[in-house]
Amino acid sequence: MAQKKYLFTPGPTPVPPQVLAAMAEPVVHHRSPDFKPIYERCLTRLREICRTERDVLLYTASLRASRISSSRPETSASAGQR
Repeated sequence: MAQKKYLFTPGPTPVPPQVLAAMAEPVVHHRSPDFKPIYERCLTRLREICRTERDVLLYTASLRASRISSSRPETSASAGQR
């Protein structure tokens, strides 16, 4: 029989069984064809959250890469606006 796993965070943190089941599912790699519908659903929901009909941009990056990119003036989003 499988041993129950616990989430060790401050305070009692009950984790619903459906969350544990979802976490046990295989990970979908962001470069696999199976990821495209998930990505499209995220973009659709982001448009709703941002209350826009325009395109939203969602990209993956490591925290280190995003810090390096945002700290260089020539790579920032506003670089072309100077």
